[in-house]
Amino acid sequence: MNSSGKLESHYSIPFIVDPINFEARREWKIELNAIRSFAAGVFSEICSSFVICHEVGHIACGHIEGLKHFEGPGSLAEMASMSGFKKKSKSNTERRQVWEYDADAVACQLLSNYVSELIDDVKVNKRTAELFGSEENIPETVLALTIVALFAFFSYMRGVRYKLHFNSDHPHPIVRACYIRNMLYTATKERWNINSDILMILVDQWLDDLRDSLEHIDFLDDSAFGEDHMSLIDTHHDRLKSLRKVHGKSCDQWTWISWS
Repeated sequence: MNSSGKLESHYSIPFIVDPINFEARREWKIELNAIRSFAAGVFSEICSSFVICHEVGHIACGHIEGLKHFEGPGSLAEMASMSGFKKKSKSNTERRQVWEYDADAVACQLLSNYVSELIDDVKVNKRTAELFGSEENIPETVLALTIVALFAFFSYMRGVRYKLHFNSDHPHPIVRACYIRNMLYTATKERWNINSDILMILVDQWLDDLRDSLEHIDFLDDSAFGEDHMSLIDTHHDRLKSLRKVHGKSCDQWTWISWS
């Protein structure tokens, strides 16, 4: 993406370098031209929208009531301190992992509407067309960049989680990004006639590029996923699907939705 031209975003913000020490701050200069500023806004909105939709998914799936029923009074937190909470049983841990998977599924269904709006916007907004291209494979490009943006966000959250010594029921960012790719594809394929082969090529290419960049700055530890990483990703995903057969109906009496 072209970085030349007049600056549209030109300001400084205090950035917390060390999440354990909020006083350790550094002034970061944000200097972006028009298209990079627009891209930053679009991708940050994608990530924030996903978070909101994910939390709506927890509510709609009945997980709040389920938590009280299975684990007693408490809160369904995205992160729980390792030192401040009692260790969950294996059954509770696996159930929560299924709940996170289901909340992601709801989030993908809801986020597909935002993705569709972006695809439509390419036709009428020059800046959106400049970001995603205006020639061919627009639906696949928008969908692929959405998935890559979410992977970057998941990787950031994982880094913060380890820095703060927190635990989480979410899988590794690359596992999560891959099953979200499948979920978003399923939610959008009929409306936009998505070419799955092109989508896979774009996602794999851009995920690999981003993973290399994140590893280079010690932002992502991918040591668990070596050369045979796709097989390991499939293994992790298959495990989640197997757990869903066990715990998938645990909140049926409180859910607002039905799964097909």
